[in-house]
Amino acid sequence: SDGQLKKISINGGAPVPLATVSSTGFLRWMKDNTIVYAENGKIMRVSANGGNPEILAEGEVEGLSGTIAPQILPDGKTGMYTRGPAPYMIIALSLESGEKKELFPGDTAVYLSTGRIVYAVDDNIFAIPFNLDKLEAGGPVPMVQGVLRGGGAPHYDISDSGTLVYIPLPFDQEASETDFNNLT
Repeated sequence: SDGQLKKISINGGAPVPLATVSSTGFLRWMKDNTIVYAENGKIMRVSANGGNPEILAEGEVEGLSGTIAPQILPDGKTGMYTRGPAPYMIIALSLESGEKKELFPGDTAVYLSTGRIVYAVDDNIFAIPFNLDKLEAGGPVPMVQGVLRGGGAPHYDISDSGTLVYIPLPFDQEASETDFNNLT
């Protein structure tokens, strides 16, 4: 539409423009009150109060995919994103050196403060233990099967508290919610 990234209060009011962006998706609002997103293969960050976006790192450019669902990990030095198109791969990226490391197959990964990554493969959601210091993943644990994918993306998200919300297949069902706080 107008190329503006905007925010709006849950209490209502007018949308507040934050920055001009081209194509983006899978925005991630970080705990430091910044918003991280991908744009033209670059991992970008802008203040949730608005301002000029900054380039954090070069990801991948591949047609309409490339760098998908970026996130900054808690060490502040490492980014994580999905490399697309299919077959998707979760990638760790040093924000200092630009070095990339393939972690495991999957897409739209979310790092949780419990030391796990939740991610999708096809229409299934998995959790995997993740060692942030070594950038190494353990064995995947299947969590939810039959998650709707639309426009190529799985329709799910997970809160910082560990509650996962998703749209199950078939599409005519209401969104479901599962609590993953007690993952072992």
